[in-house]
Amino acid sequence: LVLHSRLGDEKVIETLRPNSSFAETLMFDDEPVYPMAAVAAEDTVVLAVPNDVYREALAGSTTACLRMLGDVSRRVHALVREVESHSLVDAKTRIVRHLLELAGPARAPAAAPVEITLHEPKRRMAARLGVAPETLSRTFRSLHDAGLMAVDGRNIRIQDLERLRAAA
Repeated sequence: LVLHSRLGDEKVIETLRPNSSFAETLMFDDEPVYPMAAVAAEDTVVLAVPNDVYREALAGSTTACLRMLGDVSRRVHALVREVESHSLVDAKTRIVRHLLELAGPARAPAAAPVEITLHEPKRRMAARLGVAPETLSRTFRSLHDAGLMAVDGRNIRIQDLERLRAAA
C-alpha cells in the first residue's frame, strides 16, 4: 500500500502478505475514499468483497468481528511504531530493526546464522523505511563489512542476531 505525492514520490505504507485484507474500515465511513494505492509487486489475485456482504459476515460472527478488529488494531499500532521510528531513530537503526523483525522471534542459539528472504525489492524496502536506496545499500555494506550479515540478492544471512541487535 503506497501513498503518492504530487511530485510523484512514493511512500510505501505497508507490504501485505498473501491472505491479507486492506481497506476494510471504509465500510464504516460515510465517504469511503481510500487514501492509498495498492500496487502489486508480484503476480497477485485481489478479491473485492462488497460492504454489505462483509458487514453481514461480521454481524453473524463475533469471532470474525473480533479477528478483523484485532488485525486493524495491530496495523494501527505498527503504523504508530513506524511514525515513532521515522521521527526518533536514525536510518541505520531503522534498517537493523527491520531486519530483526524479518528474522522473526529470537531463536536458540542466538549466535547461529539466520536466513531471511526479502519479499519486496530493496528500493521498496528503502521507501518504506524512509531512507534513500543508496542509504540502504551503504548500511547493508557496512553491516556486511562488520561481519554481521551477508547479502545475495534478496537473500540475507544474519551471522549473529545478538551482535545485530547490539548494532541497533
